Amino acid sequence: MVLGGHSLLVNELILELFNTFSINIPLITVFELPTIAQLAKRLENTCRILVQKDVLDSTDDSEEGML
Repeated sequence: MVLGGHSLLVNELILELFNTFSINIPLITVFELPTIAQLAKRLENTCRILVQKDVLDSTDDSEEGML
C-alpha cells in the first residue's frame, strides 16, 4: 500500500512523528519511502541509533568524574 496525500498532509505526518518520537524526518524522506513499512523501518533504525548514542553519551559523562 502506498502512502497517499500531498505535501501539506506530509507536514502533518512529520509533526506527528516528531511529537511521538522526538526525531526530525526530512520532507523528502517521506517521499523517498512511500510505504508505511519503509517509513517504519527507517524510524526504527533512527530510534535505535539515537538510543545507542544516548547510552554512549551517558557512559562518557559518568567516566569524566572518575580518576
